Amino acid sequence: SRGSKFGKPELFSDHSSVGLIAVPTTLSGAEYSNTAGVLDTISQTKEGYRAPVMCAKAIVYDAMLTTHTPEWLFLSTAIRSLDHAIEGYCSADATPFHDGHYLHAMTLFSEALPGIKQEPGNLHMRSLSQHAVWLACCGLGSVSHGASHGIGYILGSLCGVPHGYTSCVMLPAVLHWNTSVLGDRAGHITRAMGGEGSDAASVVKQLIATLGLPTNLQEVGVEHSQLDEIAERVIQHPVVKKNPRPLQSAEQAKEILMLAWKEN
Repeated sequence: SRGSKFGKPELFSDHSSVGLIAVPTTLSGAEYSNTAGVLDTISQTKEGYRAPVMCAKAIVYDAMLTTHTPEWLFLSTAIRSLDHAIEGYCSADATPFHDGHYLHAMTLFSEALPGIKQEPGNLHMRSLSQHAVWLACCGLGSVSHGASHGIGYILGSLCGVPHGYTSCVMLPAVLHWNTSVLGDRAGHITRAMGGEGSDAASVVKQLIATLGLPTNLQEVGVEHSQLDEIAERVIQHPVVKKNPRPLQSAEQAKEILMLAWKEN
């Protein structure tokens, strides 16, 4: 079926001579993935496609090129990668190898992103943020994510929310909802992000607010009347099923959405 959808089945052969060179100008980390998301505009659902040839064979980071990226896009995609790091760190699939990468990615993002906001032309900070992406994406495809990613896919397909913005509004809410099962890991996240004395969810939300990015669902155009349908879809999503604190009902999904609905 991959051939029938794309018209050239040979492009999806493991022995294909086609190779991708990625020169990223955002911080989402998509260059490390061998998957692609496609929106079905009829059902308003997101389909996923995976093949080895879809992953870049070489990645070229140039901090200067990122200066042409709109600020909101650059910073919000950084929060998407921070989402990779935090949900990866909280995943049952993570190993000590992954943990070190994820925690250092959190530290670099916490240091670099406010610096970029204050001084957009600071190439050193932009380079540090690219290194953070590299670290945050070490487990893409092998380490499962949780409800922030799963809900984000639904917000994108059903409500048209940009990918980076979904992490801005959902990551703190999901982290707060998961805290009871994270044990010491919540404190490790806080310390990695330089937030001693605060809970992990608050530290993440404060970073997002400092960057001038949206922190609740209203700010990204989600209507209150949509929450029930979103919750029903959330509980069926395969990514959500890997959340550290199991979601067993649409009511629980609605709890998370209401945490993301509040303005403060």
